[in-house]
Amino acid sequence: PLNTRKCKGETVRDSLAHVAMGADAINFFQWRASAFGAEAFHSAMVPHAGEDTKLFRQVCELGATLRALADAGVQGSGLAASDAAILFSAESEWATRSETLPSMKLSHWHDVRDWYRAFLNAGARADIVPLAYDWSSYKTIVLPTVLILSGADTRRLAGFVQAGGRVVVDYATGLLDARFHTWLGGYPGAGDGLLRSMLGVRGEEFNILGAGAEGEPSEIRLTGTGDSSTMDGAVTRLWQNDVTVAGPHVQVLATYAGEEADEWELDGTAALTRNAYGAGEAYFLGCDLGVSDLTRFVSGWLAAQPQSSRQPQVNSQPQSSRQPQVIGATPDVLHTVRQSDDAIFDFYLTRGRSDVELRGIAGEPIVLFRAERGSDGGAYTVHRNGVLVVKRPNPSL
Repeated sequence: PLNTRKCKGETVRDSLAHVAMGADAINFFQWRASAFGAEAFHSAMVPHAGEDTKLFRQVCELGATLRALADAGVQGSGLAASDAAILFSAESEWATRSETLPSMKLSHWHDVRDWYRAFLNAGARADIVPLAYDWSSYKTIVLPTVLILSGADTRRLAGFVQAGGRVVVDYATGLLDARFHTWLGGYPGAGDGLLRSMLGVRGEEFNILGAGAEGEPSEIRLTGTGDSSTMDGAVTRLWQNDVTVAGPHVQVLATYAGEEADEWELDGTAALTRNAYGAGEAYFLGCDLGVSDLTRFVSGWLAAQPQSSRQPQVNSQPQSSRQPQVIGATPDVLHTVRQSDDAIFDFYLTRGRSDVELRGIAGEPIVLFRAERGSDGGAYTVHRNGVLVVKRPNPSL
């Protein structure tokens, strides 16, 4: 409904973000804005005002930047994997559109995006990987509303955790098999109960909010247990699992609490658990959570160990302040790595509205878009919608 104009720097920044995530080409539709027809006001590289425009000059700047990246050898290099993977399942996305589910508000794709943003907001990064692929090399696997889970995939998950991996299963995962038949014996029943054994919980019923009946609660709050307060005040508004703890090693990290929880007989019921299984661990999020609460979960339990052994020092500088605060891993910067046989390319893209100062950056600067190099060779200032790309030798040679 609204064809908005890009903010300053976004035309180049957005395109380079695709390159940072593995793209080897940037393609636009369309070249010249149409003079008539249904797409007359579709954005184009050459707008109706012609070549003497800010937009076309930005496109030319992007072209020169892409040429510099190609000349440096970025094309054909591979994207280095992160430590965490969010599993995507087209079958589960199609299944969440069924009108026979307990809630029509389920969306596998929506939850995949929420988890992805939560990792970024926690200063970490996760890859989105198809469920059918080989994800055994990752350290952490997240299953967001993977409604359909076959017995074979459940066994893959169990083997992954037994070998030392970490799995996060959310509130609507593993309910149906590949034929859209419900797994029996309690939720989540995937693998004839193997998923339940891995998690150490057994769900009896779903508690679905949002009916809109007068006087009924529209949300339920969580509270941490024991020494765990990370999820205090988190809110669930769609779906809660009424579960019992069934494993001897299960640690309850948060429960439903308060008058609203009591209304549905959930007060004190486990909402978030962790279970030791083999050499690994399995988390169960028994309810839906918003991005901010997922970010707290990722920060508290999933991003405790650095995603990369090489973390630059980062300063975040508000536009109105000349004294930036020194911080560690930051949601204000997306850092990705592409590598070839002889070189490593570090991409740094700002995500917030503030200037960001990077220090201790090794390598030769290839792209300085809305960014400047400081007097110290390894120091840079990257402005809003800015991109820094540096090249360094591959130490494996």
